[in-house]
Amino acid sequence: MLRKNGPAFYKDPTPRAVCRLQPDNPAYILRLISCQKPRGYLESAAVIHTVSPVIGAGDWMLRVYKDEHNREKVDLSGLPVGTLALAVTGVERGFKLHTTGVRTKPLEFSAANIGPVVAEYIESIKGLRASHWQSIITACGAVPVVAEAEEEDSEIEDESLDGARGRMYIPSSSPCHE
Repeated sequence: MLRKNGPAFYKDPTPRAVCRLQPDNPAYILRLISCQKPRGYLESAAVIHTVSPVIGAGDWMLRVYKDEHNREKVDLSGLPVGTLALAVTGVERGFKLHTTGVRTKPLEFSAANIGPVVAEYIESIKGLRASHWQSIITACGAVPVVAEAEEEDSEIEDESLDGARGRMYIPSSSPCHE
């Protein structure tokens, strides 16, 4: 069984033999006092190995700002959110292919089959703190630069691409080659 608090996703997973309760069980919290809570979400050896060629080769700027409630937020616009989500989806898939000890036939790695999984990971990744991003980027071999972002500009319109992607190409009216 692939565990939510296990070695596929965490650098330091909850030991299987110690904590067998599901996280939604009220007794789980009590057991966490006596056992190891998982640490290092998305920093497992498998995730870091998978994503390091991309993240390790990049220059990443961690911009932090305060929201309207004075809480620290990370500006995700320059971070590899999608890359990390695809990598962890691939790791999950790899682990699931071997859960029985025998490799099973996988479904096609397509948007239809993995899109919802990637979307769930993206939601989770959006909640990572700057220190966690720093840890992931460093584990991949890159050195993140941390900077305070300017106040979030609420006047900038978010131009949604939904429904517009198919019409984005505008052919040149020039007779020259494009």
